[in-house]
Amino acid sequence: MISKVIKDLVENLRRLPTVSRKGAEILALYIVDSNGKFAENLAHTILQAKERVKQCKSCNNYCEDKFCKICLDERRDRKQICVVQNVKDLIAIEKSKAYNGLYHIIGGKLEPLRGMSADKLDIAKLVEKVKKLSAVEVVLALDPDLEGDTTALHLKNILEPYTKVSRIASGLPLGGSVELADSATIARSIQGKREF
Repeated sequence: MISKVIKDLVENLRRLPTVSRKGAEILALYIVDSNGKFAENLAHTILQAKERVKQCKSCNNYCEDKFCKICLDERRDRKQICVVQNVKDLIAIEKSKAYNGLYHIIGGKLEPLRGMSADKLDIAKLVEKVKKLSAVEVVLALDPDLEGDTTALHLKNILEPYTKVSRIASGLPLGGSVELADSATIARSIQGKREF
């Protein structure tokens, strides 16, 4: 009933986060129905992103150069570092406009049952950055679930000899996710952070 090429396109689009089968079908048909220039530009943009986007050497954010715009921005508070799990969390906090320091993406949280141990997180570079910048405070913006709490406690024990360690306030629901929270909730969480 549907051509193999469209079926393949639907299956590839379904692999994207939050895209259902119906959503993938709608997107696939939109791409096929659109003028050739749109599909060509979309494919070119995806390939460019895969080729040119890399991780910032300082914080692990996505960028096209050696360092991201946040790390290069001299107006940011260089004595405060917010630790997040991933780029999506960083973006969510940036949208709140409640934080003006630097970031460090550790690449996940401690989940031993899924094979995510401390040596797989980017903690060594974080400690190095805290020492180099003589950071006054590290704000842990990790998901408020069991794994996030375990990771926060682990980081607190490592970082406490070098700086004050805070955790964002519990404006986020227990078991919630930083990346899915609205800007007002994130802003309230950042402003209500507490020493950990």
